[in-house]
Amino acid sequence: MKLAYLLSEYPTLGHTYLLREVRQLRSEGWDIQTISVRRPGPRPSPLSEAEAEELQATWYIVSSGALEHCASHAATRRDYPHPLRVLHNGGANSVANL
Repeated sequence: MKLAYLLSEYPTLGHTYLLREVRQLRSEGWDIQTISVRRPGPRPSPLSEAEAEELQATWYIVSSGALEHCASHAATRRDYPHPLRVLHNGGANSVANL
């Protein structure tokens, strides 16, 4: 199964429950893409090992260049079809079939 998370800032101390959820789903075989508007800001403590791994696995919108943004958008459109297209195809491209 594929799933994308869009967050304002990730990973942060305030999103610990999301970090745990994402990592658990990945361990169960889900294809999870984390997308954050911004990179996390300064924090009082260093990143944990899990947070550092998530930092590397997350795609950041604001810090991305135009070319990277376009390539990621094209890949997302390919991997996550538009809901109306799914309905038009009778569910042939539904999330369960991805």
